Amino acid sequence: MKATGVVAFFDILGYKAFLRNSTCDDAAELVVRIIAQAETDIVSYLKGTSAEEAEAQEFMCHVNNITWVVFSDTLLLLSPLDQMMSQREAARRWYVIILSAQILSKHMFEVGLPLRGCISYGHFIHEENCFAGKTILEAHDCANSLEMAASVVHSSAFDELRRTIEPFAKAQQLTAKILLIGSIVDYAVPTKTSTMTLHTLNFIIVKGIARVPGAWLGDCTDIVMRSFTQHNKILGDKERTKAENTASYLAFLESKFPGSLHQEP
Repeated sequence: MKATGVVAFFDILGYKAFLRNSTCDDAAELVVRIIAQAETDIVSYLKGTSAEEAEAQEFMCHVNNITWVVFSDTLLLLSPLDQMMSQREAARRWYVIILSAQILSKHMFEVGLPLRGCISYGHFIHEENCFAGKTILEAHDCANSLEMAASVVHSSAFDELRRTIEPFAKAQQLTAKILLIGSIVDYAVPTKTSTMTLHTLNFIIVKGIARVPGAWLGDCTDIVMRSFTQHNKILGDKERTKAENTASYLAFLESKFPGSLHQEP
């Protein structure tokens, strides 16, 4: 099936080190379990923040539209956007996609499998277990260039998102919150070749979804090192640099949105 829509590509930092201390089945089971928890929390979050039951049900349709794909250390979220869809429905679809990426990223970070990723927009092909297309490759290349546990919103996705929600942002409606409440934040991101100011996905701002007690205690370095060294992972120089870059990023988010980092006891 040829489609136009959103591709969210993630890879798990430290996955090989994790495998050295686990069986492949254990690793796969943990990832699948976290995805199941993320999907459950997405539904609960939408029901808790929707103004009425009818609105919650509308959001559920968009949740069900997302395809979750897992293979080895790679996770994909695929969501086509029907060109005949109303702008209101497209804005709701974007809201659900961004929220899904935030909750998945937060849960994976808590269990010691931090993600780096990219959300892109464009054409792709998806048929049962097969998927291909320039948009997926674009997201893959962008994600793998990042030298920290974070996700960015590619300019192709950001421009389409901004175009879609612009009318709602003016009216201060719920769907505009994907930009208005700080889910997407510009940051000087260290990459393999340079430092670039990119649109980043603020995954720590989503409240009330923590699954691991104590995961967010301590300062930014404590929080990051706890995630990066779980499962008896040993950090080499490259991994330590990514951890330091991630701690700096979390400190930036906490300074910009005070209280978002240490919200869970």
